[in-house]
Formats: sequence, C-alpha cells, structure tokens
Amino acid sequence: MGTELLGLLILSSLYVQQAATPVSVAYAQAPVQPLVEMPQPRILELETPNITGNSGKTPKPTIPGILEKVAFCESGGRQFDKYGNVKLGIVDKRDIGKWQINTYWWGAEAKRLGHDIWTLEGNTAMALHIYKTAGLQPWKASAYCWSV
Repeated sequence: MGTELLGLLILSSLYVQQAATPVSVAYAQAPVQPLVEMPQPRILELETPNITGNSGKTPKPTIPGILEKVAFCESGGRQFDKYGNVKLGIVDKRDIGKWQINTYWWGAEAKRLGHDIWTLEGNTAMALHIYKTAGLQPWKASAYCWSV
C-alpha cells in the first residue's frame, strides 16, 4: 500500500508540473461553410409616395382623394403586407398592390407604359392612368366601401 501511494504521488506531481508548463498549440482552421443558405434581407420600399414634394427630376403625382379611398378599401392603403410581400388580391391573386391592379385586365397596358405595378411607384402611376382613362369603374367591386 505504501508503494502504491508513493506511485500516485509521483504521478500526480508529474501531472502538476506538466499542467504548469505553458503549451502552445497551433490549429489550422478550415473555412466554415453555412449549413443552411440564408436569404438576403429585403429592403422595403416606403409605404406612401412623396406626393407633395418634388425632390426628384419628375414631379410627383397628386392623388385624388377618392382614389386614396379606393386604395384603402382595396388593400388597406398598403402596397406590402406585414412580411414585406406585395399585397395580392384575396378573391383574385392577379390583383396587385395598393390599388389592386389586375394583371389580366391591365398588365399589358402597364408594361407598355413602363409601369411596374409590383412597386409602389408603378402601382400608383398605373392607378392614376386607369382613373384618368376608365374612371372608377374598374374598382366597382369595392364601391360599397369607397362610395359612402
């Protein structure tokens, strides 16, 4: 029993001496690859166009009050949902954005005019074009809301 104890003491003193000696270890690190590709964050557009100022080269359009009411009734007055996605129609998914411009009826015309209805600016420009050429008739389905 005495020799076992002596052996244990010798081993423990060697361990303590080794632990007290600084050891430098170099690690080679390989580039870390992500396990899952993360989507790029979205940059949201402003909800309301600058309709009073003229900070750009082209003047901003004046939106008639009735058209703002139409937008509120059609989409809650918003181009994007709470997740940053363009609002689509509930009944017809071809209705796009703040003024719910229908791509079936107005898509080709919007493209011809250079209005991207998926953006707030393009949706607004197309809504103004529709209002000037067809009046409120294209939004008659929501007239119960905006004509009050």
